[in-house]
Amino acid sequence: PAPTAIYTERNSSAASDVYKRQLPVVGVFGSVELGWQSSLGARIQAFGMEFDRLEGLMLFLNLEWQRRFGEHLSAGIGYNYYYTNLESRDVDARGTLETHHHGPTITFTAGF
Repeated sequence: PAPTAIYTERNSSAASDVYKRQLPVVGVFGSVELGWQSSLGARIQAFGMEFDRLEGLMLFLNLEWQRRFGEHLSAGIGYNYYYTNLESRDVDARGTLETHHHGPTITFTAGF
């Protein structure tokens, strides 16, 4: 995947400096053929960040079973989990944001 660009800008009385940081998303994907035209796949992606006075982590997990119907169609069911943790080290705005989002998925795929 392409790296994520984050832009931060700091203003001072003398000049304005613009910083550009490339933060990659690191991930792993794998699948196993189960027979009967079906497969089981899993995906993990993590994005760590640290800039200015913020640091945190974003995480994505996915497990999915797919069934193929011929050469061009497939359908599947799965489960997704998203996690975010962001902390501020700013003296004026201390705090933590932590979210968990998860739930089932249904997919339909057509390929040509």
